[in-house]
Amino acid sequence: MAIIFLGNGLTIAQVLSSPTFEISSGASVNTRGGIPSSIDLQFLYYKDKYHKLGGRIEFQNVKHRKEAKYSLGNAKNYIYGKSNYLFSIRPQFVYSANLFSKEKENGVELNYQFLAGPSIGLVKPYYLQYYDENYDLIYTEPFSTSNTDQLVDSPGILYNLKSADKILGLNATFILDFELSDSSPIFWGVKIGTTFEYYPSGVFIMPTSSPNKFFPFLFINIYGGIRK
Repeated sequence: MAIIFLGNGLTIAQVLSSPTFEISSGASVNTRGGIPSSIDLQFLYYKDKYHKLGGRIEFQNVKHRKEAKYSLGNAKNYIYGKSNYLFSIRPQFVYSANLFSKEKENGVELNYQFLAGPSIGLVKPYYLQYYDENYDLIYTEPFSTSNTDQLVDSPGILYNLKSADKILGLNATFILDFELSDSSPIFWGVKIGTTFEYYPSGVFIMPTSSPNKFFPFLFINIYGGIRK
């Protein structure tokens, strides 16, 4: 097939092969979570060669900085003093701008991303299971400092999730995106950034004098995706 050159040095083959959208997913490690701290799904449309617009949704178990695991006797580890879990669901608008394009096939592309949107917080009590000396389950209830002389265990992060209360907040994220793959439709890379999240009503994750409203954190995200 003949290749016809257009203006600006472009060919029909290049125009036809220019992607119009991409979809990607990643997992993060951050200063307010475990490993992984969060997972996300992102969809971007190409506004032009250097700018993209789209949406992203992220799920995270937000932790308090003072959380630490303890064990009593033969009991399993649990988080002493933890009052609630906070699960954050973040639907976000995404603006992405290219800072540096790949010079070579094995080069690095650098993008800047700004994300913002509402936060949906699920606040669930931190439950513990209490056992007798024969390791038979006695009862399950939210953490209480009066019962720490018994054998205890946590039933897991998803236990009684239906009891979670919903709170609303706002979030904003700033990202530097290093795309490390070649120029094929399948791509991958690493993002580093910071997120600021605010819940006006506040939430007690650990015992404090007032509920926590502001949750800033740093993160590293490894992602992969496909563009068409």
